[in-house]
Amino acid sequence: MADRLINEGYIKAGGHRLRWRTLGALTPTAPTLVFLHEGLGSIRMWKDFPDQLVEATGLPALVYDRWGHGESDALTEPRQRSYRRVEALEVLPEVLSQFDHGPLVLIGHSDGGAMSLLFAAAHPDAVLGIIGLAPQVEAPSNASVDTGEQRPGAGGAMRAVIEAFEAGGLRERLERYHGDNTDSMFYGWANAWSSPEFAGWEMHEDLLRVRCPVTVIQGDRDPYGYRHNIQALERDLASAPEVCIHPEAGHIPHHEARAFTLEHATAAVRRFLSRH
Repeated sequence: MADRLINEGYIKAGGHRLRWRTLGALTPTAPTLVFLHEGLGSIRMWKDFPDQLVEATGLPALVYDRWGHGESDALTEPRQRSYRRVEALEVLPEVLSQFDHGPLVLIGHSDGGAMSLLFAAAHPDAVLGIIGLAPQVEAPSNASVDTGEQRPGAGGAMRAVIEAFEAGGLRERLERYHGDNTDSMFYGWANAWSSPEFAGWEMHEDLLRVRCPVTVIQGDRDPYGYRHNIQALERDLASAPEVCIHPEAGHIPHHEARAFTLEHATAAVRRFLSRH
């Protein structure tokens, strides 16, 4: 990427100042990769995965920090249950309108995967395909869909994350990427996922409207669980998703299984382009 054009700056979208970065030259005629980070993510937390996917596919990319994350404006109010929908249907279109992009390939991690699907449901003609990295599209029940047994599941994983943050280790790691945004960002995410209002959250009606191909890249050791998400996608999407599961990775396959993720993501992009 040393000789590839990289630009960055700030835009206003959703009423807030957001940090953005582009890799390569975006044009209306070339498909564009758009990266949507996880609930604790940021531009810099993607590390060099976007650069490597740009290099492998030859396509330009747009990456941005959502409100409350990274170098964007700090969160000033609690996250609502609707925050994924607001991001996908209101903020993301406003972000995209400020760039000369082509047809979209959306790469969404966790919450970003849900946002990618919500956007594609509302804008079917704009999206060539979606790569969901451990996408979260449905609140899990307490019953494990992996074993059928009752276990803490995602709730237990969430408690463990909150404990790790409050003990200091996770907070210190996140501060490297979010600075003064760290506490409001973390509790905005954790409180939303832990709230009683979140129970029963799902995207059934939205998934029924997705028309583009979807590839899911998932770690089999994801502490939040994943089979309920894949079952929802297989049940509701017009075409069955391609599912790629790495046996050793957890919730961050693009870091925990980089070669595997890059290989399958690159192949997915090529398939999407072959349909274009």
